[in-house]
Amino acid sequence: MEKPKNLIVIHLESISRTNLWQYRNDLGTVWRLMSRSLQFNRFFSSATSTVMAYTDLSYGDSSLFDSCPVFPLTKRYPKNKEAFSELWVECLARGYRVFNFSSSPYHKRVEDAGKFGAAVNNPDIPVLCEKALGRMAAAKREGWRFYAYFWDDSSHLAYPSPIKDRAEGVAGRLRRAYALIDASLNRLLSGLVELGLWDETVVIGFGDHGDEAWSHGLNRGYCHCLVPYASLAWTPMFIFDPGRFPPAITGQLASMVDLKATALGLLFPDQPSQFPRTPFSGLDLFRERREFAFSQNMFALQREYSDPERGMIKGYAATDGDYRLVVSSGGRKPEEGGMELYCDQADPANSLNLLKFFRLDREGGIRRFVQPPEAVASNFTCVFEPPRVESLRAAFN
Repeated sequence: MEKPKNLIVIHLESISRTNLWQYRNDLGTVWRLMSRSLQFNRFFSSATSTVMAYTDLSYGDSSLFDSCPVFPLTKRYPKNKEAFSELWVECLARGYRVFNFSSSPYHKRVEDAGKFGAAVNNPDIPVLCEKALGRMAAAKREGWRFYAYFWDDSSHLAYPSPIKDRAEGVAGRLRRAYALIDASLNRLLSGLVELGLWDETVVIGFGDHGDEAWSHGLNRGYCHCLVPYASLAWTPMFIFDPGRFPPAITGQLASMVDLKATALGLLFPDQPSQFPRTPFSGLDLFRERREFAFSQNMFALQREYSDPERGMIKGYAATDGDYRLVVSSGGRKPEEGGMELYCDQADPANSLNLLKFFRLDREGGIRRFVQPPEAVASNFTCVFEPPRVESLRAAFN
């Protein structure tokens, strides 16, 4: 029986599909790795903030904190937490060493090492990279496989950094931010080659959420954490597994919550998880297919305006990979909430609510298409021909 490989999960902070293309010259290492990987171009984050995205990935389920009024929690957990298992726990149970490397300046510096793994948080990125490679080298010397989670937070828009702070304008700040995380990924991958671990390691890279420059409202200054439009929820994901997957691009629909089951299926195909699934659990993408991908910016019973900035209102979305249905509460202005429908592939910024061209009934269903009288150009009439209108109506329903 072939020995399972190591697993490295690369957390690409604040990178959407749009930003991935817009700043591709600053993300050269990411693109080179992607070009040798299996890319999922219809991958959607189940959340619009870093902590929620990490939680969904780790547990493989987006409903864990649905009963909690405040998130994130530090001391209180939901009653059903024991029914869930994190990815690192499942790897640990199968004899892996487990490492968590992060660079968040919003948490204290940590370097905890134990018998079965280590956790390091250090905003000094070069030091963090060398500590990561040192742990991986030790695991190899001692004959252990490892699961490593690597999160360079430098590309978070609010992350303080002298290099970023000297930039002129938002675009310059983002360009420098993405160059920073690309450099840390380059060092990590170079180290894998130096350690002789390149062919023995599965690398999964994913974007946790995107950022948008307040094109859907000021949102108290948030550039993410808001209603899950495609600009926030449509993110990159790829799997690099030498010898198993040739370079390819798939249009298979995928969600953040699928990464846990998919990773375990790749590493341990004959050892399924023993933990129960809920309607919000992820799928093994190589054994199952999903019909829709769901995203949320708050949990079901989480109170609006309960976050530290007292700014968040609830929003949810479902997509089939082409169309996106968005529902938001409007917060204290419910008239500003409601339903919106977008075509992600044609309108990745989600700027035009397609429902403006339809009359809806009292239950929210589409009654009929209403072409604006001023829309006489062939550009419009060729797109909104009867067969295409029917396909759009079917997707909405």
